Amino acid sequence: LLNLAALTDAAAVAGDPAVLERLRRHLFAGIGNAGGFLSHFARPVLQFDTPIGFFHQILLGHGEHAGEIDVKKGGLFPIVHGVRALALERRIEAVNSFARIEALAAAGALERDFAEDLAEALQYLMELRLRARLAKDRGGTGAAGDNFVRAQDLSRLQHDGLRDSLLIAKRFKERISYHFRLDAF
Repeated sequence: LLNLAALTDAAAVAGDPAVLERLRRHLFAGIGNAGGFLSHFARPVLQFDTPIGFFHQILLGHGEHAGEIDVKKGGLFPIVHGVRALALERRIEAVNSFARIEALAAAGALERDFAEDLAEALQYLMELRLRARLAKDRGGTGAAGDNFVRAQDLSRLQHDGLRDSLLIAKRFKERISYHFRLDAF
């Protein structure tokens, strides 16, 4: 399934791009209406908990990552993979998550307002992750925690944006779970 995820995200950078297009068409034809397969493909969306508590507070890591939030596991991955699964189901050929969200909204698979919120959440989480990585590079702390954002480094506005983005990711995970019937496994 990991290889399939990579294939659905592939873009031709050298050689004959028609080969990749034929392979993608073959993939779409082979999947058909295989709901069970698509459910297994979408299942990793639920693999990681979203760090949001009962009263919508951000839950911080412990131990080695005390005071930090893993924005990749908590928000980026569920959005990107959930969008990938929906796009595969709808045979959407876009390989960029933002283009997929737009195509899913155009196809009626996502409500326009929710699609806009999802794209904003994805963009915000990517931006926070990039800023944290750049700060760690400048500080010379290496890439060991390159997906983690330190809560104390966030302004109140950034904290609120993170919380709102994680809430959207959590809602999206619930939608994916319902859509692909992931609670049946």
